[in-house]
Formats: sequence, C-alpha cells, structure tokens
Amino acid sequence: MMSLHSATRRVASRVSLSSRRAFSSAPSLAKASGQDSERGSNYENYTAAAQVYDGIRHAGGTEVILGSFANGGTGKPLHQQDVLDIGCGTGNYAAAVAPHIGSLTCMDGSPAMLAKCEEKLGDERTSAFVQGLLPTLPFDDNSFDSAMCNVVIHHIENDETRPTWANTLALMKEAKRVLRPGGTLCFNHITPEQVDGYWFLAYVPECRERWKTTLVPTKQFHELLGEAGLSDVRRTTPLDYTLFRPMEAYLDTRGPLDPAWRKSTSMWAVGEDDELTVALRRIEDDNSNGLVHKVIQDCEEIRTQIGHTCFFYAQA
Repeated sequence: MMSLHSATRRVASRVSLSSRRAFSSAPSLAKASGQDSERGSNYENYTAAAQVYDGIRHAGGTEVILGSFANGGTGKPLHQQDVLDIGCGTGNYAAAVAPHIGSLTCMDGSPAMLAKCEEKLGDERTSAFVQGLLPTLPFDDNSFDSAMCNVVIHHIENDETRPTWANTLALMKEAKRVLRPGGTLCFNHITPEQVDGYWFLAYVPECRERWKTTLVPTKQFHELLGEAGLSDVRRTTPLDYTLFRPMEAYLDTRGPLDPAWRKSTSMWAVGEDDELTVALRRIEDDNSNGLVHKVIQDCEEIRTQIGHTCFFYAQA
C-alpha cells in the first residue's frame, strides 16, 4: 500500500492480460481478469482513443457529483476534501471538480489517458497521478473524503466475472476501504435500458444488445453497493446530459462515419467487423434518403425520458 500524502508518483502494474481489438472477429468479450495493463480496458484501446477523446466527450453531471460530496459525512466542507478520481481517463471530470475541492488524486489504467490527464491538470491542486489497474486501489485505508468513478466499471468485467459482477463489487469494497468513515462514493454509470437511447447503436443492433450485457442493471447496482458495506444509496438521472460535447457532435448524422468520432465511445468496441461495415453503409444510405433523422428522433424520445447515464452515490 502507499500513502496518499507522499510525493507525486506512478504505480505501474505488470500484469499481462488479454484484450480484444475493436470490431475484431473474436466472438466473445474479453476473458481477462481486471483491465489490460497497456490499453486500460478489457476491450477498448485507450492508447489510441486518448488522442481523440477530448474532442467529443465532456464532463456532464458534475453538479450531481459535487453535491453528493458536499453532503458527505466526513465532516469536511467540500473545498477541503481529499478526492479520488477512479478511472480518470483524460481528466475531463477531474478538471471540472478540481477548483471546488481540497486535493485530487487521479488514477487510471491507461498510461496514454493518464498522461493527457496530467497535462490537463498540471497547474491544479493535484496530489498524485497514479497508474494502476482496477479493481485494486493502491492507497492506504481512510485516505479520502470522497471518490468518483465516471463511466468506467464496464471496462473491468469480463466473461467470467460478469454473471456476478465480481470486479465491480471488489472495486466498491476497495473504495469503501480507502474512504474515511462517512465518505462519499459516486458512480456515473450507464444502465442497460439507457443503451436504447443512443441513436447510432440503432444501426448496430447486435452490438447494442451485446453492449447491454456489459452493464450492471440498476437493481443489481443498488444491491452491490449495499453488499460492499456502503449505506444511504441514492440515484440521480440528469435528463439533459449526454456523453458528447457539444450536442451537435452527438446529433451529427455523419459522425459515426468518422473513425475518430467512433473512438469517443467504447460501445463500438464490442462489435464485429462485419457489423460495423453494414452499420456504416446503412448510416450513409439513411443520410442520403433522410431516414436518419427519424432514427435520431425515436432514440431521443427514449433518452429524454430515461437519460444517457445514472449517478449512483452512497456513503462509507
């Protein structure tokens, strides 16, 4: 274990794990345990994605995260809290919360993503940038007042752990351990039913249904938090939040035709090559005949009712 209050450092795991290429011919999701030590995910290559990620993705719903932290039970006001960002990626959420808190520790499994995060937050009050693979959190007990984990946990499960969501449970237990008593843990998580609100996945129905199997259902998410020993479990769903920035980028009818656009979300990574080929041809055709607008309209009706993600938060 290592202390939060030591100098800035990196911890690189040396675990060799298998991973699947985006739209490969492999028939199943990754069977490795935990994350891939180079790519940061079981099925997405975040070394490549890190180069384009910030062009489309953004930190939405930060008011929910900060609100949950402010109402935490450690007794510290928000501006004095020590916060852990679990799976920080390129640091979009870290940059959004940093001005409002005391200190921030950013952890990610992808060296490329972590480098982008450090570049973005170099001048902020950041305690450390730590490379490490989930579900382990390499920190001392009772190190943080709050922790956030934004659209990450689907990357740490695999074919063997997914029936019980064992790695997610292990991460929740680890988070409870490193939080101080009363500390807040906040997850930003896509639930299976919300997948139907992502318009571009209507063109890849096999991929869409496969993607749903990688996501912890709402009821089980609540149960896992309780099993991990966390209490006062709550859920908030901002209906005006999408994963993409600006909204015009998300609703760009030709966006999915651009490989860089597709790299902004790992949803594509659970598909097969032939599925992608068919989907892109259909998107091209529907742009020509105008039907793409009806597809978007139908999916937007779903999204505006159930949201793109949910925020689950609880106290240690």
